[in-house]
Amino acid sequence: MASMTGMTGSTGATAGGPTAARGSGATMAAPAKDDERAVQAAIDTLMAGRTVFAIAHRLSTIQNADRILVLKEGMIIEEGTHHELISKSGHYKYLHNLQFQSASDDASG
Repeated sequence: MASMTGMTGSTGATAGGPTAARGSGATMAAPAKDDERAVQAAIDTLMAGRTVFAIAHRLSTIQNADRILVLKEGMIIEEGTHHELISKSGHYKYLHNLQFQSASDDASG
């Protein structure tokens, strides 16, 4: 499994290895749910066997990370896996609920 550290709060993603890739989620249109799954599968393939440092607005991009750092005003305020951070009921969980509640509202709206 690839080692991945995710940070919430900024844009772009970088994957290291023989080559580097960078994408900016903030400047791309939000894909449909099926398209998002395909994009996530492609990202997972790109990251396989590499150490990856990802900075993401979309938490779905980093929820499988081995370690997630949550930034607020330039400071690390939380650290852990997706499940650890959700169980802490801190800022990551707040962002997660906000993001995924908004997505379900959009789908039902």
